[in-house]
Amino acid sequence: MEALVSLILLLVLGMYALTAASYAAVFWGRAPGLGRAAQPLLMAAILLHANALMLRATKLGMLPITSAGEALGMVALCLAICYFWIEIRRGTPMIGMFVVAVVALLMLPGALGFGTEPHPSAVLRSPLFAMHTLAAIASYCALALAAVYGVLFLLLYHELKLGRFSLVYHRLPSLDELSRTMIRSTAAGFTLLGITIILGIVWISHVFPGYYADPKVILTVLVWLVSGSALFVHYRLHRGGTLTVYLSLAGFGLLLISTLIPGHLAGSFHQFR
Repeated sequence: MEALVSLILLLVLGMYALTAASYAAVFWGRAPGLGRAAQPLLMAAILLHANALMLRATKLGMLPITSAGEALGMVALCLAICYFWIEIRRGTPMIGMFVVAVVALLMLPGALGFGTEPHPSAVLRSPLFAMHTLAAIASYCALALAAVYGVLFLLLYHELKLGRFSLVYHRLPSLDELSRTMIRSTAAGFTLLGITIILGIVWISHVFPGYYADPKVILTVLVWLVSGSALFVHYRLHRGGTLTVYLSLAGFGLLLISTLIPGHLAGSFHQFR
């Protein structure tokens, strides 16, 4: 079954890449036939991705999150589902090229099998761990979506500042809409990450008493603080725009570092071995 799951994940990665290319065709106004296939391709990739994760979960008897690669794969699925819902609700596919490209990049480590544990620690079978992890996946997804919209905000902002009315100007939503989606996603990520931290403390304090010194814990709290500062600047200081965007992007950058690096450091209990 492990070989089958690996094969399906590689197929899903290829489908996400093809979907991103289809959305690029929509954005650039080329290959209309390929563009029309974008949404059906995304739906098929999501269903196949979910099926692969269910097969992996069945084999493990737990959530398939035994490594950073698998965790990022779960974030990729969550992000793809969120974007699919946004596209159906708003009726515009112009953001798809950017979001699905991020989905494919997040999917890459897990699809290539980097760090996957064939026999995960029994510690990971705790129901509290499952709740902690699901909250973390949801928060990562929200912050990833905020980062995508933040980058698009900066792209459009600089186009307007230079007085250019290029294809980017005509294709992307307004600055207000990009900013609104980014700040809402940041707020959701901040709230969910706070829940993640609380659940993690409740779960891990009985297993690893020195959890507060773990690099992953320190970086996660830092991500939460940076994301919170973005919300503070926006709502309390009324200084939205680029400063809020940069803080949101800094939070997401720290999030990627906290996901990919600490598990490889000696002494981190997030190795789970």
